[in-house]
Amino acid sequence: MRVAQALLLAGTVGSAVGQVTGALVKALRERRQTVRAVAGCARLADLLEAEPDLDALSYHPHLLAWELARLPAGKKTVPVILLDTFEDTGDRTRREPERLLQRVVWLMPNAFFVITGRSRLQWADPGLQGQLDYTRPTAWPGLASPRRLGCLHRRPRRPGTAGPGR
Repeated sequence: MRVAQALLLAGTVGSAVGQVTGALVKALRERRQTVRAVAGCARLADLLEAEPDLDALSYHPHLLAWELARLPAGKKTVPVILLDTFEDTGDRTRREPERLLQRVVWLMPNAFFVITGRSRLQWADPGLQGQLDYTRPTAWPGLASPRRLGCLHRRPRRPGTAGPGR
């Protein structure tokens, strides 16, 4: 009977040691994964520590872009995001919704955004510095006027002249 109790006690201790060891190994593996993730994603640590307000949450698309960039070559894809009736995001005096949307577009360079509306996007306008996060033609070269960038553009033909190459 004493042998049975001794073996039972040893089994209980062994079971407890096994559970503690298993929990420790699991915690170390999770810690290692967290360290790898933080090392690979520049903004992850800041995002995890920030208060979950609207401004902080607007930086979370960066995590999606980071995950998309880490996909293996055979599984890489470019998400297409369609935003219709852009003029409904706000008016030109209150730009907070537009600012949040602009931040999402800026943080996801590996996604293709199609933004439509009645008005053109003014994000390349240097006069909006302070109202929006990313302004100027260098931040949004596709939105800037070709004349401002010095790019070649078609000149209107004069009446009675042939077109190019004619």
